[in-house]
Amino acid sequence: MTNLPNFSAHLLSKGGFIQEGTISSRNTIMLACTVGDLEYDDPISELVLLSGQDRLSFRAKEEYFVSIDHDENGDAFVLGEHGTVVKFRWAEISSTEELKSSRRLYTNDGAALIGPMRRIRVIGNVAICVGSFGQVYRVDEKKIEPLTFLEIYDEPVTIKEIAGKSITNFVAVTQHGYAAKFDGQKWIDLQLPTNLKLTGVTLLENNDLAIVGSGGNLFIGRDTIWHHFRNDDLPRDYYAVNQLNEHIYLSHIAGIDVFDGVEFHEIGYDNKLQLEFAFMSRAKDSIWAFSGTTIGQIHSKSWITHYNSPR
Repeated sequence: MTNLPNFSAHLLSKGGFIQEGTISSRNTIMLACTVGDLEYDDPISELVLLSGQDRLSFRAKEEYFVSIDHDENGDAFVLGEHGTVVKFRWAEISSTEELKSSRRLYTNDGAALIGPMRRIRVIGNVAICVGSFGQVYRVDEKKIEPLTFLEIYDEPVTIKEIAGKSITNFVAVTQHGYAAKFDGQKWIDLQLPTNLKLTGVTLLENNDLAIVGSGGNLFIGRDTIWHHFRNDDLPRDYYAVNQLNEHIYLSHIAGIDVFDGVEFHEIGYDNKLQLEFAFMSRAKDSIWAFSGTTIGQIHSKSWITHYNSPR
């Protein structure tokens, strides 16, 4: 846990909160944030980059940042709700001016006409973004290109998350309870034994997938072979899933659980802190959680709060 960024009291702008975050192998943290109340204000988006003692940022007024990811070549991608993608450098950046000058804007007018975009993930060094009406796009060097949209029984579905190995081998999970695999041309229904809402998916170290959703459900497997586990003792809806070593971590509204292959256990934390939990990112030796006004880390199955500023 060396060389962590500086988690100062002014990490988030006044009225700001984290939509998603990601952390690189060099412990550079990138946060997609919203500043202002979504219902009562005219909020703006802010990208915050934390590296060493530096807090760098840029803002956008006409696009709401909803998702962020990075590659290990030094590039990162932040997705706006209306389909705009901003590519920027996270490596070898030491000033706000350098960060701003590294930006490259990709517009996607067609996405906004269809419906809100949801997630952007770097899979096999390709940035892929997905939306609430089955939209799927890849970010090429010069522009955003559409891939085959996801439909189930000829109806578009809301994609909640994607994960996989490459542009020709990744999986999407949907709000409608379906999981499907993309082979580069078409989608293949994985026929999970559920019709409950699915929210998270991650590629495990053995190339299996872990999928989570409502009702405390966890599915582990690939293609048409799946093992179903459910947290009956601690009922909750899971939002996201990740793996570190042999353990699988699952986030929910009130915390993070760990699954050891047999049982679910809660990760303990000080519940007086009013922490927020949703999305997780894996670093070299730990799992990080970024949500709302909370930044935390799971190291050796213990929770560490690095930043918390209740709204």
